[in-house]
Amino acid sequence: YNKARNRAVAEYSAQFGPLMVSEVSCDNEFKWATQPWPWEMEG
Repeated sequence: YNKARNRAVAEYSAQFGPLMVSEVSCDNEFKWATQPWPWEMEG
């Protein structure tokens, strides 16, 4: 179960960005504020 969860989190994070606060590095903590919101991206 743990391997499947880690794989799913990694896949999600690679496509959409960090899922949890623990995955965010301190050097770009506010980078999300300058990126487009999910509803602003093309489908």
